Amino acid sequence: IWGRLVAQQAGQTAYSIIDSKAVGKFMPPVFPPVKANSIRELAAKLDEIGKGKGERAGIALFDAARLLEIARPLNADAAYFESIAERYTKAAAELGDATKKREATDRAKAARDTVTALGKKP
Repeated sequence: IWGRLVAQQAGQTAYSIIDSKAVGKFMPPVFPPVKANSIRELAAKLDEIGKGKGERAGIALFDAARLLEIARPLNADAAYFESIAERYTKAAAELGDATKKREATDRAKAARDTVTALGKKP
């Protein structure tokens, strides 16, 4: 029911990430699922969508960056955060909504601030 309710909201995009044990225990999805064995693999699939143009590409890049930001490895280095910043920067270029564009720009800056704080340039 939640997937259908989210899908009916105009101008919104949402993802539901579930463990493989839960597959098939819900109502059929409204949209075809994107399956991945890890957060990094899911981010890579979103990066593929992000190679396009327009709002969908921008949202995919933003979401890939956010996933990697949230699930970063304990030893994430400057290059890791720079890759996140690059995704957010590309997302901002594709997003049409001013609020989303500003959030992507702000998150890119925060990731680059982390690069600087780590004291290394990739």
